Amino acid sequence: MNRVFVRLVALVLIIVLIPVITPFINVEAQTLYSCTLRIVAVSSSGTGVLGSLTVRISSSGSGYIFVSTSPAVEVDVQGAARIAVLAASIVGGFNPLVYDYYFIIEAPSIIVGGPSAGAAMALGVLLALRGICPRDFVVTGMINPDTTIGPVGGLKEKLEVTAKAGIRKFIVPYGQLNYAYYERVAVKRGPFILINYIPVTVNLTDYGKQLNVDVIEALSLSDLYSQITGENLVFREPISMREEHRGLERVASILIEEARESINLAVIRGGLNSLLLEARSSLDSALNLSQSGSYYAALLKAIDAGSLAQASMLAYKAYRGELNISMLYSDINATLEIFNSKYSKLEDNDIGIIEAKGLAYTHAWLSILLYNNSRGPLTLNSLISISRSLWEAKASVAILDNAERLGYSLEYSKLKAISTYIVATARSIAAYTNQIYSEANLGEPPSIAIDMAIAASILDDPIASMFLAINSIALIADSIHRSLNTSSDILSYILLLASTTLNKTNSVIAPSLLNASYKLRDYNLAVQSLLLSWALTIIENSTEEAIIKTYIETPTPTAIEARSNQDKTGGLAYIRLLSSYVSNTILIALLLVSILAIAIIIALIAYKKTRLK
Repeated sequence: MNRVFVRLVALVLIIVLIPVITPFINVEAQTLYSCTLRIVAVSSSGTGVLGSLTVRISSSGSGYIFVSTSPAVEVDVQGAARIAVLAASIVGGFNPLVYDYYFIIEAPSIIVGGPSAGAAMALGVLLALRGICPRDFVVTGMINPDTTIGPVGGLKEKLEVTAKAGIRKFIVPYGQLNYAYYERVAVKRGPFILINYIPVTVNLTDYGKQLNVDVIEALSLSDLYSQITGENLVFREPISMREEHRGLERVASILIEEARESINLAVIRGGLNSLLLEARSSLDSALNLSQSGSYYAALLKAIDAGSLAQASMLAYKAYRGELNISMLYSDINATLEIFNSKYSKLEDNDIGIIEAKGLAYTHAWLSILLYNNSRGPLTLNSLISISRSLWEAKASVAILDNAERLGYSLEYSKLKAISTYIVATARSIAAYTNQIYSEANLGEPPSIAIDMAIAASILDDPIASMFLAINSIALIADSIHRSLNTSSDILSYILLLASTTLNKTNSVIAPSLLNASYKLRDYNLAVQSLLLSWALTIIENSTEEAIIKTYIETPTPTAIEARSNQDKTGGLAYIRLLSSYVSNTILIALLLVSILAIAIIIALIAYKKTRLK
């Protein structure tokens, strides 16, 4: 009787508890963040069209990115989505690998294409995760991998359709308030109608006032986010640069001394004067930078000085008919063999060793590229390339020789995961870059960036792959801004963002890249520092939660108003989390009530049995 009773109670417990406990399984996977925004495009007929972009983000993901459109989709939309997630992750301060992302685009056009929805995609990710989704605006612009917003076309038509829809705020990329375009004009000449295209420039601010639309510009994703929400992202001023590692100081000293010897040798043996003058100037810069504590910048200038001195001697020998270029090729091969041997033997998960290997590999890869490009007819440029190849190889060996452990190990699985993510992003940007350059009329993308992305995807080494991919992305971002002459305007913003990001990591190379960028006013190095800091912060983090805390000032009235006016179909993060909290509370209460009820039943049965006895 007792056994039957126990089994009966156990069966009742199972039946009662299964529906109560089941909702607790994978609760995190059910968390969904969502935001729907309006987007604009230009149809094939040349008129503006209004569409919608819904961003949905699920937690407990793996960094997968999905794009769905009601019409067909071009490859540039998929590339824009991947860059949007990267940019949002950098600015918003979260690990992109812990979510999955769904971009749903609906537009009244046959084919959805063009990168102009990139800024809206990145903003949508931030707004969804932040739990706020206002819809009283339209934004158009490319999203660049450095989180800046790039130029797009069709702004006049997009503004007109925005006004027609009754939307009163139109946000355009920085520098495009004065928009130049070609107007189609039909001219009748006798029985013929000739079509002419006349260049026209329109001030979008003034034109917007005529249409009762406020037209404003946004420099970056953080700038755009602040304008929409009223929450100002605050970045720490990079006034006090972090002290650089002594290993790079030794490398800079070695290369400076070798460059000095090379210049002296060129003076004695004969060298091309114009190159020698440049070499001396670079050497002076290297010495000054080293004395000021900017060792990586000094290292780069020492490479310049040594390469130019070497090339000056080669040019002089070529002029005299005494040049034996095969000896120089042999020196490069021998130096690279030394690098390969040292690189393969240097196995350690310490962050100091990992960063030294990544930086050294980048210089060695550049050496090989310059080596291959110098093959062919001998010209002054080819002599400079082959000389630079030798000095890049020397730098790679010196960096490995002076690598030091810092006492902080990185988890290999996380290193591999973020490396894979960055490489995939670099490949996507490389495939997408032709559309970017076509949309912005920038000419041809930098071939070296494409080569780096391809090399990164082939390598079976997460350290080398990650550093090459970071360099590839930085080169493309730098090239875009150089073509638009906006590097100087954007550099200050990137320095601020990179300075804030590197404060979250134990990196020794990222501060050196940032210092070098600041001293040399080199935009490429600033983006490298930003991406490396971001990647290492994710790798170093011990949890799977968001790890880069964005600095946000107290919400302004604009932010409060944005929260109260958010669209009911979007910005559901907070509502869902609250709903999840309430549901869980109810479930726990039901569980306790069930247990209490079962306990009462057992007590009553026991009491009844006692009475019967």
